[in-house]
Amino acid sequence: MRIRRLFSPAQLCLDKVFTPLVSRYLQGLCLDIHNMDAIPSERFDCAICLEVLEHVSNPFIAVAQISRLLKTDGLLILSVPHLSRVHEAPHDYFRYTQYGIRSILESNGFEVLEMKPTGALFSFLGHQWSLAINSLFWSVPVIRWAVFGINVVVCVYPSYLIDRLLSKVDLFPLSHVCVARKKAASQ
Repeated sequence: MRIRRLFSPAQLCLDKVFTPLVSRYLQGLCLDIHNMDAIPSERFDCAICLEVLEHVSNPFIAVAQISRLLKTDGLLILSVPHLSRVHEAPHDYFRYTQYGIRSILESNGFEVLEMKPTGALFSFLGHQWSLAINSLFWSVPVIRWAVFGINVVVCVYPSYLIDRLLSKVDLFPLSHVCVARKKAASQ
């Protein structure tokens, strides 16, 4: 986990927000969002959906499926990107503002308990640099760790710190992490 966290500013930002939320709310298991119809309704107390909805052609249906599987008062821990390059093409469909993800959740019977941005513009730019530089040298065993270490010092932490000190996270969030509770049907 430590190496993955330091691979890029984007990962560091996500981990700084996500890990405390998970620690506070979660004990559960992961499911495939594309194959949930066979699972009985109201079966789970918690669902986790991390950086998935941008790859689903109809996120409203996906969130409806998650809602169906959760018991009343069940928790959904969710992260979605806002700033991101195209990835996992051709299945890269959406980016989300806090208003868009809130709308999807609320229209599917969820109450948003917490929503937090992760990172900002400098973390996004640093993430692109980190991916490029680490990818170039990752296959060279001796150089890999030197480049990785230099990247942590020169890019990962500085990008994260610049975002913390200077950036308007609410205008340029890298992603959003939220915890939502499924409301009772009558609410």
